[in-house]
Amino acid sequence: MSDGYAIAAVSAVIRRVLLEALSAAQVSDVVGNVPVTAVPPDRVIPPAGAEPTQVNIFLHQVTRNAAFRNMDLPSRNAAGDLISGPPLALDLHYMITAYGTEPFWAEILLGHSALALHENATLTRQAIARALSPNPPDALVPAALRNSGVEAQIELIKILPEAVDSEEMSRLWSAIQGQYRPTMAYRASVLLIEPRAAGASAPPVRSPGGRALPMANVELESVAAESGLTDPITRASAIILSGNGFVPGEMSVE
Repeated sequence: MSDGYAIAAVSAVIRRVLLEALSAAQVSDVVGNVPVTAVPPDRVIPPAGAEPTQVNIFLHQVTRNAAFRNMDLPSRNAAGDLISGPPLALDLHYMITAYGTEPFWAEILLGHSALALHENATLTRQAIARALSPNPPDALVPAALRNSGVEAQIELIKILPEAVDSEEMSRLWSAIQGQYRPTMAYRASVLLIEPRAAGASAPPVRSPGGRALPMANVELESVAAESGLTDPITRASAIILSGNGFVPGEMSVE
């Protein structure tokens, strides 16, 4: 299961998906080289700097996943040891923003980015492993992300578009204090992060031993009231079980 590097790993995987999609579509033939960054939007355009041509991914919010919200919290015993560790289930909320130095370039980049995330709405384990160990190596992807465990978690991560109205989008950009550019919102769900120590250790084995007992081959053929085969069975009835493999003796049923 995933660890503390998992949030950064998901961002790196989404960035890689966009990079590969833009390269496969040969968008650089139209707009030139297109870097894909993962920085706050207010850092994309430097003060008094020129408009870049690029795609930027920004993780603006992390929330608890609704489906896993009712799971128990981690608990400890009297000695302080962690005895149960349900995973931390998170949804990651992203803004994908396109920048362009010429008319329609931002729209071109945003269109190809939206199509890439539509075609790769589910991040497969193979795609995650490939994105975190790129060939050739990517200087922007820390080596620590390779062992984040995202590709091994039980649930596959899905990337879904989010409906953000103009008022909410305006509040986001006002909080960021960045210059608004064409943007789409997405949610990556669900990311499961495992507690660092889950479950108490079992006590050591004091002495080896054990034995095997054969299982009885019981065959139940019929059940009837003791008073007669055609009589109804009530709560007060004594019943007769017919078959093979029963242990001799009386049996009472409450």
